[in-house]
Amino acid sequence: MKKYLYIILFTLISLTFVTSCLEDPENEFVSMKGTLTVNLEIPEYVEPGDTFNLNISGITEPADVEYSWASPFLKDTLEQADYFLVIPDTTGHYTITGIAFKKGYYSSIVNCEFEVIVAEEGRSIKGLVFNPKGGAILDRRDGQIYKTTPIGNLEWFAENLNWQETGTSYIDLKALGSVYGRLYTWEEATLGEEGKGLGGGPQGICPEGWSIPTNEDWVDFATAHNNGIPLPFVDEWSRIGERATSDARFIGERFWPYSPDNMHENTLYWNALPGGNSTYKHTIFGGKDNYGFWWSSTKSKENMAYYRYIFFDTHTMPMNHGLIDDFGASVRCVRLLEK
Repeated sequence: MKKYLYIILFTLISLTFVTSCLEDPENEFVSMKGTLTVNLEIPEYVEPGDTFNLNISGITEPADVEYSWASPFLKDTLEQADYFLVIPDTTGHYTITGIAFKKGYYSSIVNCEFEVIVAEEGRSIKGLVFNPKGGAILDRRDGQIYKTTPIGNLEWFAENLNWQETGTSYIDLKALGSVYGRLYTWEEATLGEEGKGLGGGPQGICPEGWSIPTNEDWVDFATAHNNGIPLPFVDEWSRIGERATSDARFIGERFWPYSPDNMHENTLYWNALPGGNSTYKHTIFGGKDNYGFWWSSTKSKENMAYYRYIFFDTHTMPMNHGLIDDFGASVRCVRLLEK
């Protein structure tokens, strides 16, 4: 009997304790009013050295709310609304958290997620293969280095041009320009000058000594990919798209989606990537990860010029033409090989 009395007494004491805790006003929390926001959206991809001035705000009640930041780049919590973020040279996916807090209120948080990339083979990019008989050139205008490869009678860039004084990166993300190169209208790429003949393209936006490829340059390119058998410019160029594309990875994922119709052989080390295109003067973007487009400096009409393109699901490299002041495509620079 005593045993049951102890159980009943313990239960009553426990219920009294729980009730008193629930009624304690110091243990009651209320929700803040307003929406916690960050003044600046960090891009999906960033590079080491990029900087961002971040500020969190938006809570209207309580009026004396306190703000702080939690970041893997900080040793301790930064107790202020402003955060001057400098991206370090450490690749990976990161989350920075802005926090609004005040005693007696539920905290409010907002997260900023982004990927730190270094667009180099062996870091964020893996699987590019460069020609051991090729070379590299330094663009003295901005210090960028481009790998090159001999193809037929020409030396070609083995990477897309990333000259940043004109054109745009895909969806205006600077870091994507380092990966895919930039997109340029024909007028931006050639500076309005048409080219004809083997090695006869204008310098345009290429480094000194290099030029925007002509239709004849492209035919020379295809002939080399076709075991020396000449192909006309106006042709789908069977198997050339397969031989020009690279089965490389970006942050562990394939650049080109898998397709049994394009095995990305990259036999001449051209390392084509699906950089997409832009239209309406670089305001609309599309095709990235499915298509790559590259200009010719030869016009098809007064207001149109040729380009070649590759689609991930075919082995061809057809031609088409776009408006010279509207369509945005990638650029490969060329120069005649010394005999």
